[in-house]
Amino acid sequence: MVFYLGQNKSPEFFSRDEIGKDDGQSHVEIKQVKTYNCDQVRAVGYMLEPLKCIFCGSLEVVFLQYVDGGSGYCESCGEWQ
Repeated sequence: MVFYLGQNKSPEFFSRDEIGKDDGQSHVEIKQVKTYNCDQVRAVGYMLEPLKCIFCGSLEVVFLQYVDGGSGYCESCGEWQ
């Protein structure tokens, strides 16, 4: 499961693993997940996920490899990067 943490700040991306469900008790383990930007994708030459917008910090970035040598579009703020 994936969720966002923080309000009125750049969102941080975390993953949540629930463990111990068999005994009726559950623990939640939270760990930070590395995010990438479009420059890193162009540098390595293959897709990295999740992509983070350099303008608004959103994780709603779509990378289009056929546009201008590879460009990302943020669906939250509408900026190309």
